[in-house]
Amino acid sequence: PALVAPIIGPPLGGFITTYASWHWIFFLNVPLGLIAIVLSLQMMPNQSANERRPFDFTGFVATGVTMLCLVAGLEMLSQQNVSLIGAAVTITVGFATLVWSIHHLLTSKTPLIGLSSLSVPSFRISMRGGFILRATISSAPFMLPLMFQVGFGMNAFEAGSMVLAVFAGNLAMKPATTPLIRYFGFRKLLIGNGVACVLTLLLCALLTPDSPHLITLVLLFLGGLSRSMQFTGISSLAFAEVPSQEMSSANTLFSTSLQLASGLGVTMGALSIRMGSILSEDLGYATVPGMGFRLGFVVIAIITALGVYDMTRLAPNAGINVSQKK
Repeated sequence: PALVAPIIGPPLGGFITTYASWHWIFFLNVPLGLIAIVLSLQMMPNQSANERRPFDFTGFVATGVTMLCLVAGLEMLSQQNVSLIGAAVTITVGFATLVWSIHHLLTSKTPLIGLSSLSVPSFRISMRGGFILRATISSAPFMLPLMFQVGFGMNAFEAGSMVLAVFAGNLAMKPATTPLIRYFGFRKLLIGNGVACVLTLLLCALLTPDSPHLITLVLLFLGGLSRSMQFTGISSLAFAEVPSQEMSSANTLFSTSLQLASGLGVTMGALSIRMGSILSEDLGYATVPGMGFRLGFVVIAIITALGVYDMTRLAPNAGINVSQKK
C-alpha cells in the first residue's frame, strides 16, 4: 500500500482539483485520518521501554529552531518579492542554532538525537551525500506538475496523470533492487545509478509543450526507476555497518534527516524554479514556455551531482555484509 498510494495520488488529486475543488483533497483526509487513529489504537501494542530517559528539552528546542529557520529561510529566497535581509537573518539564525544543536547533542548525557553513529564511514556518507540526493530527487514530483500546468498549460488532471509515470517507475524497480545491490555492490551501484538520476533530471530540462507524451512518459518512468534505486540503496547502506549498540540512535538520526530532506526537497524545488526564472529573464528566454522550470531542473541536477560525488568516497567493499557481493 505504501508504494501503490503515491501512484494513485497524483491523478486522483488532479481529478478532484479539475472536476471538483482542491478543498476536497483536504476534506477527504479527515475521515481517513480518523480511521487511521482508531485502527492504530486497536491494533498497535502499547509497549514502553523499561528504562525511562529524561526528555532533552534543550535539544528539542535547538534542533527544532534549526530546521524551522533553515527551511523557512530557503523558502523566503524562493519568493518573488523576497526580503533579502529577512532571509539572510533567518538563515543565519538557523546556522547559529545548528552549531548550538551539534554542540549540545555531543555533550549531553541523554541527547535527543545521538550523533555517535556518524563515526561509521558508510553511515556518515549515507547521511551527508544521501541527504543531498534525497532532497533534490524529492523535488522532482513537486516541480513536474507545476511545469506541466503553469509552463505547458495542462490542467491538473493531465499533469497528475503524467507524473503517474514517475511513481510507476518507483514501484517497478522494487523487485530488482536486491539483485542489483548484490551484483554491483553499494559503491558502484550508487555512483552509476546516481549518474542516471542526474541525466534524467537534465533531460527534463529538454521537455517542451510539444514533446510527444510517449517520450515524456518514458523519461519520467526512467527517472522513477533511478529515483527508487537510489533511495533504496542509500537506506540499505546506511545501517549496514552500524554496530548494534548504536542502531537506535542511528535510526533516529536517519529518520529525522529523511523527513527533513523530503520537506527541504519542496523548498529546493521552489528555489530552483525561482533561480531558473531569473536566469531565463537574464538570458532573454522569458517568453519561451516553461523555460524557468526547465532551467530549474538544471539547477537541481547540478546539486544532485554533488551528492553523487560524495558516493565516490565509499570504500569498494562498503556494506558487503548486506550486499553479499561475491
